Amino acid sequence: LQTSDRELVHESSQVPGYTLVDSSITRFAVVPSSRVAGAQSWVRVSFKLDGALLQDRSNLLQLMAPDGIGFVCHAALEESNSLTGGQGYVLPSVVLRRADLHEFGELVDLLEPAASKSLASYQNDGTTEAGDPIVDCSVAGTVGIVVDYTDRHTTAGRYAFRIEVVNPQVTPELNVWNLRSLSSGALVDDGHTGGYEVAVYLATAPAAA
Repeated sequence: LQTSDRELVHESSQVPGYTLVDSSITRFAVVPSSRVAGAQSWVRVSFKLDGALLQDRSNLLQLMAPDGIGFVCHAALEESNSLTGGQGYVLPSVVLRRADLHEFGELVDLLEPAASKSLASYQNDGTTEAGDPIVDCSVAGTVGIVVDYTDRHTTAGRYAFRIEVVNPQVTPELNVWNLRSLSSGALVDDGHTGGYEVAVYLATAPAAA
């Protein structure tokens, strides 16, 4: 809308929508070990999958952080690439940790294994037999995790893990985390949860004696 002097008094904007799926991710939560702005923090990610990921398929979880939050493994991968001419990788055991969360299964126990060192397809301890990174940190703000399967009988689809991030200097304006599960390239589950607020601590001068 405009006034008679063509001054803008209202404007509209487009925002990203969402994809419709038959099932969704619930009980999705992200809890940091530190909320200090700019600090490194191990965030605990917990969730419940509605759809099952079967063992005979290619299964992937994609975790997307709000703008401004960086995954530590992304910087580690870039450093590894610079030292190996673009052939770098990250070790899943370094990037992902156990969550130790009651009633939630450990996602680290279900990761796709690296190829056996006796096979010609072996590249390194961070790459599957198919040549895919077990933990893909190549895209800033996104981490892909290749899982072998999910067991709904023992955990009812509930899983958790921890991953290290660098907190932003200010709380993101769009403070939403996204988690997706894909099987053979097809979207199975999709879920969102609100993020955490970061705290800025200002150093104060000691009081005069």
